[in-house]
Amino acid sequence: MQGVDVAMTTVEEGPVPDLVIRPPSRGAGLPAVIEPKRGFGWLPLTIAPLALVVALGAGAYVFRDEILPMIPAEVRPLLAEARATLLDWWAALLDWRSLLPFDL
Repeated sequence: MQGVDVAMTTVEEGPVPDLVIRPPSRGAGLPAVIEPKRGFGWLPLTIAPLALVVALGAGAYVFRDEILPMIPAEVRPLLAEARATLLDWWAALLDWRSLLPFDL
């Protein structure tokens, strides 16, 4: 083997390979580095309807004095009953120990 003197070091030459595999780098051509796909954005898809429901609820609460006279008199007792049921459910949810089948 023949030696090449480079900056006071000797590099031994060996057989030259037919194919040299180097790690791919960005913009270096083939083989192309395939960027991983970004996942589907579920967060905006779930926050948008939730924000819409909150906005509609807030608007109904703010304008409840204007909306209530528009509701027919036959429906008002149903709304009062639904409100009482919702408040009972909310109170039971806040007092979660009452939902347990045993005493703490």
